[in-house]
Amino acid sequence: EIGGTVGDIESLPFLEAGVGLLLLIGLRTRCALMLGGLTLIGLAFGLIVLGNKEMMTPQLFIFVLILIDAVALALLESGNPLSVDACRGSCTSAPKP
Repeated sequence: EIGGTVGDIESLPFLEAGVGLLLLIGLRTRCALMLGGLTLIGLAFGLIVLGNKEMMTPQLFIFVLILIDAVALALLESGNPLSVDACRGSCTSAPKP
């Protein structure tokens, strides 16, 4: 099946790959972390709604990933000097006298 409804699970791997690529190269890092966190929250919510007892371990793993994502967002305030975002900021701004 190609297409489907909005939020179809078939698009999840592409969304995760896109977010992962943005995080790896450091482009739009804050937006990528927020999008990744929202994706994980949506996935966790879907697993909770299903109410399957066998899915308890993946749910806990997803909550750990959400926590890691939130910590990464909090630590991002200090900046990442190796990211594309940092290079764009330093390359496009004029030197200060």
